[in-house]
Amino acid sequence: MNTKNTSNKGTYVGLRVLTPSNLLLRDLCLQNGIPHKASMFNNRLHTTVIYSRKHCPDLVTIPQKMYECEFGGYDIFSVQSGDNVLVMQRISHELH
Repeated sequence: MNTKNTSNKGTYVGLRVLTPSNLLLRDLCLQNGIPHKASMFNNRLHTTVIYSRKHCPDLVTIPQKMYECEFGGYDIFSVQSGDNVLVMQRISHELH
């Protein structure tokens, strides 16, 4: 789990997706005809758990913790630029 806290930028918590999960997610996109870049599934693929403009000083980074998750569906999110992005939702019973 990676966390970033600054009073100017808020708080971000993300989880990296490890092999073989990143390859399974790529296969899921291919099977469903979802356009994607091949580089999207390298070791930089991540899941955003928290993205907040509010500073959360009590969060602590746990760099080596692993969590299991499963496919939860798709959704469309609007981003600050006004574009819509396809988001793959994942469910983890460990991260409530």
